[in-house]
Amino acid sequence: MKEAKFLEIRNEFSNIRISIDLNGNGPRFKIECLTSGVVKYVDPLTMEILMRIPDNILEKYIY
Repeated sequence: MKEAKFLEIRNEFSNIRISIDLNGNGPRFKIECLTSGVVKYVDPLTMEILMRIPDNILEKYIY
């Protein structure tokens, strides 16, 4: 299994690990929630879609 080094980010609300997964058709982020064990894979298209969502819409789901 090919996997790059990882980055752990945490604050009072979340604790996640992000790495680059190279096992699919192309590189993608592997995002792991270290408190629940949930793992999600996010490809570049999904990242771009998330970046294009206006902040006022995202705030409805975060706050």
